[in-house]
Amino acid sequence: MINRVILFVMLLLGVVSAQKLAILEITAEKSADIAPTELMFYTDKMRSASFEILKAQKTFQIQTRESLQSQVRDLLNSGITLDPDFGENLPKTGSILKMDYIAQMRINKMGSAYTLTGELHQVENGELLGNFSQKVNSIKEMEKVIEKQSSILLNRLLQARVESLAEDQLGIIGVKTSNEDFDDGFVTLEITSEPSGATINIDGRPLPSCVATPCKARVAKGGHLIYAVLDAHADLEQKILVNADNQKVNLKLSPNFGTLVLNPSIPVAWNPAFLEMRIADQVVDIGAYRLAPGKHKVKISHPCAQNTSFQVGLKKGGMEVFDRKLSPRMAELTMKAEHKGKKNRVPLWVDGKKVGQTPWTGRVPVCAEVEVGAAKAKLDVNLSSSEPNVIVYEQP
Repeated sequence: MINRVILFVMLLLGVVSAQKLAILEITAEKSADIAPTELMFYTDKMRSASFEILKAQKTFQIQTRESLQSQVRDLLNSGITLDPDFGENLPKTGSILKMDYIAQMRINKMGSAYTLTGELHQVENGELLGNFSQKVNSIKEMEKVIEKQSSILLNRLLQARVESLAEDQLGIIGVKTSNEDFDDGFVTLEITSEPSGATINIDGRPLPSCVATPCKARVAKGGHLIYAVLDAHADLEQKILVNADNQKVNLKLSPNFGTLVLNPSIPVAWNPAFLEMRIADQVVDIGAYRLAPGKHKVKISHPCAQNTSFQVGLKKGGMEVFDRKLSPRMAELTMKAEHKGKKNRVPLWVDGKKVGQTPWTGRVPVCAEVEVGAAKAKLDVNLSSSEPNVIVYEQP
């Protein structure tokens, strides 16, 4: 029974009124670097492939480039002001042009490759009959992909047309919506990401309203391929199904970096201005650094400290912290005291700790604070770590 109905509908296609199909010019974002003449060539290929699918049926009229341009000129000459989304909102554009169906493809650049996206809408009810998003590795492949996807979209148009006529003949559709009830099939999609600030691309199309999440976008109901790009994070590609207004989607982005925190501890007496740190020979300050996963060489130096160098391994999303106390650079010190040319014994303090009395020999930090005598007189010393240091204190 069903086969007979479909056969009847196919025969009916030859007697129903012609359906107008507008294939809009293929567009490309600026970064794709495709000349306007090339886009016209690709559009011609799309129209040609569509004609091959529909030529057996006499019920479809594919509008030429000249015909569409003429209609737009007539609209403008009649004083009609076109909305900013003319050409973007396909069902609405098709309604203004008095089309039955409307289709368009878009080319975008994603890294070193391209994305080709396409949509086919029935204008009367705004229904999305078919769409796709395909990665194209090189511009040389673009022509073949356009022809292939055009055939798929237009076969979907034929299928939808047969189903529609079959429903009409079987009495399945009882009421058609009036112009007042026209629904363009678009809804608001609320987009967030973790972390925020991602740039969003839907079906290969950049969204001017969504240069940084959180944001909102008007999209057609149905399936979509959403891309999220955020600096230092892996690009996210996710399929979504939009079926309600104000639908929410949250995109979780994975960092493609590890974090290294450098915050070495030094005594208060050491001048922090002389602290020098390097990551792979690049001078850095105290703080957190996002680095590519892998191994990184770190060097830390200070005139008062032993040189510190190590290699740290970072994983994506991982964190390593260096906050250890730097080891002091040591010096050999011999401390003597004299009073009026005679040797004398006086107490000796190093960094506030009494270590003995003169004469005294031992190892001390090169930046140590040295004090002598009962009054703890502070000595201005400049110690060397490479040779013995002998200091004679002249007691007053």
